[in-house]
Amino acid sequence: MAKPLFIKDFYRKFYAAYRPIVCSLSCNDSDVSFLRAELLVALNGSNSYSSTGVLINAYKNENNTYEFNVMEYTRSYIGSGTGVILSFLNFIIPGYFETSKFKLVIWPVRYSNTAQGLLFDDLGDSVESSSFISTDTTTNEQENSDISQYHYLDRYVLGENYNNGGTATCKPLTNMPYQSSNTYDSGQLDFTQKHPTNYGVSIDISDNMTPSLYYLNGRNGYNSMIYFVRNGTTGFVTNGGFVQISYPSNTENMHKIPLHPIQLEQFILNQNGVASNLIVDASGNLIASEIYIVALSGGLFSSSNQWGGFDEDGNPETRWMKVAYTDRDNNKGVDACKRTRFHFKNSLGGYDFFNCYGTESKSISIKSTRYEKYNPTAFRGLRGKKELWVNREDTHSVISQPISNKEAIWLQELIASPLVWVEVKIKDIAKEEQYQLVAVQIVPGSYEIYNTENNVNYIEFKYTLANSRTQQRG
Repeated sequence: MAKPLFIKDFYRKFYAAYRPIVCSLSCNDSDVSFLRAELLVALNGSNSYSSTGVLINAYKNENNTYEFNVMEYTRSYIGSGTGVILSFLNFIIPGYFETSKFKLVIWPVRYSNTAQGLLFDDLGDSVESSSFISTDTTTNEQENSDISQYHYLDRYVLGENYNNGGTATCKPLTNMPYQSSNTYDSGQLDFTQKHPTNYGVSIDISDNMTPSLYYLNGRNGYNSMIYFVRNGTTGFVTNGGFVQISYPSNTENMHKIPLHPIQLEQFILNQNGVASNLIVDASGNLIASEIYIVALSGGLFSSSNQWGGFDEDGNPETRWMKVAYTDRDNNKGVDACKRTRFHFKNSLGGYDFFNCYGTESKSISIKSTRYEKYNPTAFRGLRGKKELWVNREDTHSVISQPISNKEAIWLQELIASPLVWVEVKIKDIAKEEQYQLVAVQIVPGSYEIYNTENNVNYIEFKYTLANSRTQQRG
């Protein structure tokens, strides 16, 4: 009796859990009824696997092969939503908070030679598949996320995602608007570009420290980061530097680069061994007004790919992720006292952030059931009608500052996101911990997009708390 043979193994490192994750095998023995597989998951990002308890059967198809599609079985082990909450504790977040590594053990189920009609699992002829990482990413027909299709995640992996190498350019796990240039030279960037929407992706030094650029790392060893810094409001640019990002063990997973000024300065110190003192000085004061970041696979002159894309003529270009530090910008032109700051899971499995400036309104809805109770005494003030239960729901309505068409398209992910948080100031807590994340839910159908003649957009929507406000009984 022969073991099953792989026709198509899991030959990519990263797969989207919302697209088919398929391996196929052949087994030509005449006594095989079907093939059975057990799904194993790696424990806490290690290389030790444990059974999920999931058993999958594959029957011979018209091509005389057996196919296993495991995408729906991996979804319950990924996208926990804790990454954005816990990320401030780790400069490189362990990927297993949001992703998981899997593999299959596959064996034939044969007809018994001794008992007619009985089947048995032939575990002695089992084979193991290659491991792969499932991510909480969605793709669509309007994207080009691999060589020529949209099913795979090759263009979202820094390094290599498949056996034949890596793509020329790749992208972090965000559709946030970005700047681009033909080279790594800061002279190619438009540092004078000013638009009110720049402040929608801005960070103050007093903000919560979770904002980060998430990406899939498909390379063992190290990657690199290049950053440019704009100091003050004069447009002066400092060629920040080159950072060699080293990783802990089991490096092929989801990682992040922090964007909060204090965390980014500490990240540079941890990786280079020397503080840059270009973002936050030695006294802890913010001295940068903007930061521009690009990541490369490997070293500066030996990268297999980088964050980038293609211009209208099909030429490769470098993709710079820009974040403004509005504490240092005296010309920001918005009222920071009227800011509502959102963090949300995007369609690619990363986490984005956005600031809404303007008036926020609030309404409270109360539902309850009352009953009438007999008062045994005649004391004034005792209650006859009482509340059996009270359900309170607070609904907040916000409207964005003027945004561009690109940002309006990007913020549709906020409106449709299953995981959204609002940053709120907590009373009676240490200053550096004052701004915390509170889970909320966008009210379905509550959003409106307003367009002006100048192609400027406004988005209005409502949200409620994701945890109920409990009330006492009467």
